[in-house]
Amino acid sequence: MSAADTKIDVQERGADGQTCDRRLFMQLQAFGGCLDAKPLLRVLETSRIEAVLYQDVNDARGVGVLAISEDPVFFVTALREVLNADPFAGLVQKPELTMLGRRAQRAGPRLRRRRPRPRYPPRVPRARRQR
Repeated sequence: MSAADTKIDVQERGADGQTCDRRLFMQLQAFGGCLDAKPLLRVLETSRIEAVLYQDVNDARGVGVLAISEDPVFFVTALREVLNADPFAGLVQKPELTMLGRRAQRAGPRLRRRRPRPRYPPRVPRARRQR
């Protein structure tokens, strides 16, 4: 079998033979040194990228940007352009807090996985009364 004959299957699999080949990618970028978050918010809104701006509860000058896209190339193109321009360019990046993740994106019926369901409350055997 040659490399050309090899087929790579990257589908997510769920219960009852369900499959999904769409993914939603997410990246969190954290920054410090932000005195005013309003200009950051305006830039994110005008860029029309799907993102949310968080203010860091543990750092009075800290912010975070969570961006989402189905296209992983977005994170090294459009998002990178926004984060390398003003006002983000003047911030201090916190690379130790950067995260990238993905999840299956369902289209149509829900992609389910079989898991045993715990019983709440747990059944406790009753003691029998003797007569």
